[in-house]
Amino acid sequence: MQQLRLVRPDGDPGAGLTCSTGLLGVCAAGTTACTGGAPACNQNVMSSAETCDGLDNDCNGDVDPGCCTNTAPLATASISPGGGTIAPYTAAAMNNGNPSCSNGWAWIENDGSPAGDYFQLTWASPVTIGSMTVDSVAAGGDGVCGVPSGRNILAATVQYWNGAGWVTAGSLFNQADYNFVFPSQITTTMLRLYDVTASAGNGNSLLFEWYVYASPTCVIPP
Repeated sequence: MQQLRLVRPDGDPGAGLTCSTGLLGVCAAGTTACTGGAPACNQNVMSSAETCDGLDNDCNGDVDPGCCTNTAPLATASISPGGGTIAPYTAAAMNNGNPSCSNGWAWIENDGSPAGDYFQLTWASPVTIGSMTVDSVAAGGDGVCGVPSGRNILAATVQYWNGAGWVTAGSLFNQADYNFVFPSQITTTMLRLYDVTASAGNGNSLLFEWYVYASPTCVIPP
């Protein structure tokens, strides 16, 4: 004999609503449902191994542990021809892990017109990049380090190598320090600031230090 299943006329009231599970990270978001005859908040995402994506994947309250390590010092730094070649004002100064004036800075020979001038980092093996910070100076110079006006990065195109050519990820414009978050994480062996221009004045853009992180949440040097 077939059993009849009684269904409430109102179905499952209160089901399908957004709720909080009380857990941390990605495990916090839930959806209501009737479980065992009582309403419950069921989590939408289960915990998983941590990845460098700006989320707390393992739900322990720690977002991207170890993902904000600066990988720029692992790269070989280079600049467009005509830039600094006398220590400590060379390409290597921009990824030596020390932005202080006594350790110099990298500089390129340019002006206010885009002409292919660049700062570049090259890694021996692919790295994952989610964000970066470029430490430069304002258009008016830097009184602390004695940098005259016009040695800033007025504008630059952010590009990475995809194995076959350069891909544009965005641009920087008219700031002293640039915090750049990539639209999505990339994996590459080369990263550059291309078509770099400087404000009127002394010219020749400089770069104190370049920080590169795997996580998109690392927008300032830790």
